[in-house]
Amino acid sequence: MAESGADESFFDRVFCSGSHLNSIDAVVSGEADAAAIDSNVLRIRFQQAPALRKNLRVIDSWGPYPIQPVVVNSTLHQELKQRLRVAFLSTQDDERTQRILKQFGLSHFVAVGPEDYSLDAHKELAAILAATYPDA
Repeated sequence: MAESGADESFFDRVFCSGSHLNSIDAVVSGEADAAAIDSNVLRIRFQQAPALRKNLRVIDSWGPYPIQPVVVNSTLHQELKQRLRVAFLSTQDDERTQRILKQFGLSHFVAVGPEDYSLDAHKELAAILAATYPDA
């Protein structure tokens, strides 16, 4: 939006809905005109309620980025962290886990690093948002 010359006055108000699902509901109900929604959440919601497609329109998307990471507490014992990592990276070998992952449009987990995320783009966007909407 900044590239198009829009500033903070473009929106009447900016608010946090609390979740991606709440953001979808806010747009559908008319409480919000637009919202940023995780693409995986939106895809699953469209599967659950196909009629929503007539009430929502994706106007832009950026990425691709890996979906949400699995994180652990940094104080966990290193051996436990490694066992968890191996378990997640082995999900394609377990039929039960495969059925569960498939419900979320996933097939398996892969190891990623900072190079898999455009950190510079995220930092730039965060700086623009902080400057434009300091109270959000």
